Amino acid sequence: MKPHEIQGFTKNVQLEAPWTEIVIHHMKTALYLDAGEYEEAFLSQKEVVQSLQRFMPNMTRWVLPVLYLFNNDLRLIATRADQDKEAAEGQRRKLEEAANVISKSFTYCITDRGPMMTSKKYGTYRMIGMLFRIYFKLKQQNLCKNILRAVKAADMPSLEQFPKSDRVTFRYYLGRLYFLEEDYVKAENELNLAFKECTKHHLKNKELILQTLLPVKLMKGMLPTKTLLSMFPQSRQIYSQLAIAVKKGDVKSFNIALTNSESTLIKQRTYFAVEKAESIALRQLFRKVFLVMGQNTRLPIAKFQQALNFEGMTIDIEEAEWMLANMIYKGYMKGYLSHEKMYLVLTSQYDLSTFGFFQRNTMLEVMNFSAITVTERTELGQRQSVEVENNVIHIYMNSQGLSGIIISDKDYPSRVAFSLLNKVVDEVLTKYSHWNTADTIEYPELAQYIHKYQDPQQADNIMKVQKELDETTTIMHKTIESLLQRGEKIH
Repeated sequence: MKPHEIQGFTKNVQLEAPWTEIVIHHMKTALYLDAGEYEEAFLSQKEVVQSLQRFMPNMTRWVLPVLYLFNNDLRLIATRADQDKEAAEGQRRKLEEAANVISKSFTYCITDRGPMMTSKKYGTYRMIGMLFRIYFKLKQQNLCKNILRAVKAADMPSLEQFPKSDRVTFRYYLGRLYFLEEDYVKAENELNLAFKECTKHHLKNKELILQTLLPVKLMKGMLPTKTLLSMFPQSRQIYSQLAIAVKKGDVKSFNIALTNSESTLIKQRTYFAVEKAESIALRQLFRKVFLVMGQNTRLPIAKFQQALNFEGMTIDIEEAEWMLANMIYKGYMKGYLSHEKMYLVLTSQYDLSTFGFFQRNTMLEVMNFSAITVTERTELGQRQSVEVENNVIHIYMNSQGLSGIIISDKDYPSRVAFSLLNKVVDEVLTKYSHWNTADTIEYPELAQYIHKYQDPQQADNIMKVQKELDETTTIMHKTIESLLQRGEKIH
């Protein structure tokens, strides 16, 4: 039978509208596909979808499986037609045409005003999955934002009320969209949910999710386990050696593994993200230097240069200094660089977010010099506040010689500062009896206190409850100059 003969063959077949028309076009599509005429098959299938769309306002939720089938067939035929015949310059590809038709099906679903029990809104995320798949294939991800805006504005049931397959597909593409925008926190969240909800019977889909999820994890220093990689051979081939190299701090092996997987990662659009994980390998390498040097907090930059040269990275000391500065800027290590002496000084906790990046090293040096000077001139059991340019150093030295220092601006309330100093000094004495013999101590609570006490008003409320500060204590207020002996100068 030829496609033009179908009209006469079905002349005596009368179905309720629009099904007669749909049957005719559906049979034409099948015949065109059988003959390998994919462009004609696309046009015929397009008529199938549009015939159904014309009657969509009068239909309820029962029609959704048919809608899914017709629209997905249109997508598949359009893809095959584009493979069969490359579009001329300036001519729209069939997949683009299919996207326009499918977007109307999406609109009929999301704008349905019928009762929720029979609403076509429950087909929304299935249609979104089809559209996102097309947009990513066409590299037109910006169109996804129009869909997301429409979903946000619509009165929709919660995502959890939709089928699991629709949720997984939506979260997978949403995670990839965030990934391309370099919003890695949101990308990780969506991809984690997609991977968790995707069942173990769909390993191929789980591996697709891992293609984007693993680079995000790797950038954070979270390495895939051997158990995970054993389940997914493609991921194992790419990330097994990368993960080992990162864990060992073997920068040379990391770059070799990255080069071996370069073409695959570029195809997956994750190459630059994985490349950023080199910083994690560098951090591990620099940590080895720290351990070999006896966990000393003052380390010559030349030692890091030697470690990098050993890894096959022939660089001068200025470039090693730049790499250390970059690690500090990214938050991979805490400290500052002394350019004059070419040393890395590791520190505990600072909040220098109000200063520009290029001011931070200078400010750290000033703060450290001032803190040492004030400490040397503070007696046991004494509290005092010392002005340094536009800042104030608050210091408390207990009777055992353990001192705590806060450097703040002039407006920060001194009694709030001393409340925090009392708390920190007491906790260190209680938890670390060896404080006076240890090179360093781990005190993670300090970062939390610095964050909490940024707001003096909030800290003051805490202080009122705890009653930590002895308000009868006399606090001496001086300037840095008054602490220096006659003849000393600040350099």
